[in-house]
Amino acid sequence: MEPAEFKNQVWALMRDITDRMNGVFHPIIDRYGLTIMQMRVLFEIRREDGCTVSGLSRRVCAAGTNVSALCKRLEREGLLERSRDPRDERVVHITLTGEGRRTVDEVDALVTRAFPLLNEEDAEVILDGMQRLSLLLQKRDSIQENP
Repeated sequence: MEPAEFKNQVWALMRDITDRMNGVFHPIIDRYGLTIMQMRVLFEIRREDGCTVSGLSRRVCAAGTNVSALCKRLEREGLLERSRDPRDERVVHITLTGEGRRTVDEVDALVTRAFPLLNEEDAEVILDGMQRLSLLLQKRDSIQENP
């Protein structure tokens, strides 16, 4: 397959997957009054059992100022807590509150049930393909960095 055709098919599939995943997530997270990005942030904080704003912004590929504003809103809603590092006031640590953890756990359970057709073999094939694409892109990045 030609690289241009591969790229076009990957883009089309990524758009389709994103649209369909939003179709799974939106009806669930709308019940909690959250956006996709807010939920993604909460899931990332749970995955790491806390983090910093700068680390979180790298993981969700968003500007630190945007993530910081989003976290302030989630703090006002009682879903997370922010605290400054006593050694360096510029560093802000984020952890889920009990309510935040319950919300993430509930949404996670609902989303998991939204995939009833997924069997073990399909899951392995899908994840293998995604990992291969990620490795291909990593190799491309390392070639670009070291011309």
